[in-house]
Amino acid sequence: MGFIRRSHDNFKFDFRGQYSFKYERSRISGSYHQGVYINKSLSLVGFGPKPPHIRCSEGLTFDGSDDLQQIHITLSGLFLDQSLVYFQDSFVNIDRCKFEGSKHGVQFVINMTMVSNIQITNSVFVKNSECISVVINKTMNPSEAVQVIFTVKHSSFHGNVITGEGSCLSFHEAFNNKHSVSLNVTLENVTFFHNNFRTKGLVFLDMENANQDIHFQNVTFMSNNASSDRDVYAGYGHSECIVHSNIVNFVVNASNFTGQQARSFNISARNISFQINNSSFRGHEVEGNGGIICLRGSHHCVLRVSESSFTNARGSSGSGSHCISTTALYYFYQLHLFRNRRCIHSYDVTRKEYKICFTFNCGQLLFCGL
Repeated sequence: MGFIRRSHDNFKFDFRGQYSFKYERSRISGSYHQGVYINKSLSLVGFGPKPPHIRCSEGLTFDGSDDLQQIHITLSGLFLDQSLVYFQDSFVNIDRCKFEGSKHGVQFVINMTMVSNIQITNSVFVKNSECISVVINKTMNPSEAVQVIFTVKHSSFHGNVITGEGSCLSFHEAFNNKHSVSLNVTLENVTFFHNNFRTKGLVFLDMENANQDIHFQNVTFMSNNASSDRDVYAGYGHSECIVHSNIVNFVVNASNFTGQQARSFNISARNISFQINNSSFRGHEVEGNGGIICLRGSHHCVLRVSESSFTNARGSSGSGSHCISTTALYYFYQLHLFRNRRCIHSYDVTRKEYKICFTFNCGQLLFCGL
């Protein structure tokens, strides 16, 4: 039985030998919780030549929903093996941790709080069926917007075999969520390699009521494989990064995408602003319709590509070798292409049902499908 009652506890593990901990279930306030249940601020910090080994398949739960002040959780220097880690209404800082062999991964649920800050640094996710999921599930005070700040830095996702409806990183809202959401996602010096993914790709953001600001800085996708049983015409099943929202502002900078069986980005929203700077896309094989990057803005779509390259793209089933396909269904579309800091092409359109797709070929820009 394990539970924490004080307002803030710090636990330091110095593992120089072999230690074994077994938690079965905790009883707090007359109710039973599987695994370990913690409802106060807590720091778990590991020291020593080997990280402390924690296995809690029934769930390591941090629950701040009953606290008047939001709880703060720190996990540092830990090896979480085959464990479900669950955070509810918590500020979370994860550093120097390894997550391996989990069926359900690390889950963040936002029920009561209006502002959430989740930061993950110097961590590894390997051989999991699901890695990280963030769920918004608020039904109170719908006039107020929920703000979520999610940051991953200097971390990697490799060798994960995603099953079912999971992903390496997923963000979604519950069906009964009544709040608008302001979501700020930053990935910096993050690598995805040798992962097997299914219909929701490697990064999946699906929030109908959200305004999403997403920033990829020095992010690498390499040698990831899509499941062979995907439906190539389903739209989502053949993309590594999938975004669906109300407003999307997406910036990709100094990043590298080496694909095999899927497009890089599939983004649909009412308003889209997408910028690609100093990045490269290589070897993608796109099945179904659309290009390596597929943008669908129902009202407003702005695309800017600067100092970036698209090489060795392959397509089938109508996709050809298009690198980028975009659609602004109703009103406004902009395209700006830069090379050597000079604008080599600019296009503004204000009309319905405008579609454009293009590719790079030996350094020349070719337009097709106008």
